Amino acid sequence: MGKMTLDLDDRSARLIHGTDVWTEMADLLSAYSDIQAAITHVGADADQFLPLRGPACIVVNAGPEAMQDGSTDPEVLLGWSRRGVRVYSLPSLQATVILAQGSRSFVMVGSAIAARASFGRLGQAVLVADEPETVEEVRLAIGEWKQQAGEPLTDDWLQAAVDRYRPTPPRPADRIVEHLPDRRSARPAGHRPVGVDHAPSTSAQPAAALESRGTDPALTPAAVTESGTTENPVGRPASAPDAAVPPIPPTAPAVVAPAVAAAPEPSNGAGEDDDELGEIGPVVWPKPKYIYLAPLSREGRASVSALERLRHLRGEHRVRSEHDGSPVLEVEMFWRDEPAKTPSKPSVSYREGWHVVPIQMMGTVRPTTTSQLTAPGRVLQSYTDYSAHPARTYYYLLTHTAGRSMTFRVLRDMLAGLGERASFDHAYMMQHKVDAILELWPEITYAD
Repeated sequence: MGKMTLDLDDRSARLIHGTDVWTEMADLLSAYSDIQAAITHVGADADQFLPLRGPACIVVNAGPEAMQDGSTDPEVLLGWSRRGVRVYSLPSLQATVILAQGSRSFVMVGSAIAARASFGRLGQAVLVADEPETVEEVRLAIGEWKQQAGEPLTDDWLQAAVDRYRPTPPRPADRIVEHLPDRRSARPAGHRPVGVDHAPSTSAQPAAALESRGTDPALTPAAVTESGTTENPVGRPASAPDAAVPPIPPTAPAVVAPAVAAAPEPSNGAGEDDDELGEIGPVVWPKPKYIYLAPLSREGRASVSALERLRHLRGEHRVRSEHDGSPVLEVEMFWRDEPAKTPSKPSVSYREGWHVVPIQMMGTVRPTTTSQLTAPGRVLQSYTDYSAHPARTYYYLLTHTAGRSMTFRVLRDMLAGLGERASFDHAYMMQHKVDAILELWPEITYAD
């Protein structure tokens, strides 16, 4: 990444100002996935110009007042969390600070509000800097705010916030998010984040702020009765189907009820039958405009939460044949274990909507001639499980089942015939190269 990307020339900092600073900010951030941010308010359209994905993290004001007046949209936070972003809430936060980490790290510090309502109306300013000491100071500041906030907000808590604060306006279809269980492993009773005062906080998380405005059963954790059962504050059994409540982010002491059933045994999920069969209907399979070669894996065992997400996505996106009910469009799950140490050149993260050819890796850094690959699939979703060691990023691809498997040698030899070497760092975008890759699977037809 050259100097001209940040337009710093011989300087270590420059100022972006005006009524549309996010356009330039988004351009600077577009090549980065490892982003740490602290932004006070996140509006309903923030994901359009700040499309965070794992391993990013963000600290925001997700207190009840900010969500009630619409300054912070819990649905945006939930969408980020679904993509592997760790979301922290600190109602006392008043900052706009972004750290982009990569081969050339830089920071942006200023007054920009993450809401399109401010575009063309408010004069805003953001300082861009890449001086190493400044970058480190911003990293430490965001780390302190994360410690004050406690642990990331869970998907269940965010889903409950969506249900409470966004109950009336209909949401566009492309912003509806599914209700899935928290993917992080349960913490032992009494667990507190390192470096956080053990006294209960009254401002660090939305839960505490909610209590100051009155107890709301929908966002209050279940209490443990003397009999060992759980009840919500108004006395309804928490075991009832409509009484399940999300866990409050753990800045307040939590009581963990004894486990009543063993968790299901994880597996890799390949070829398993499940109850989410998907719809029977016409198959619409658009032709990819660009394609990545994606070294991914199915080696080992997937987590329980990853398999639950797979089952849900199959119910949403699988399309079955009208003749025998067998899947024609299928959702497949692959993963990649992240390196323990940050590599000098970060690995490519595949965004939602991208088309990739999954090349199954079996304990090797690069594909071998016998590595198996399948037809291009479209990325539906991805998230990083940071509770795994090492952290693991799961990718869910919508694939066409007519595509046969083949060895990497076939693809490599085809590219060699075009004068190309197999690349795993950038997309194939030239039309004749995309067509040559797709012609490896002549049995698949594409919609016009």
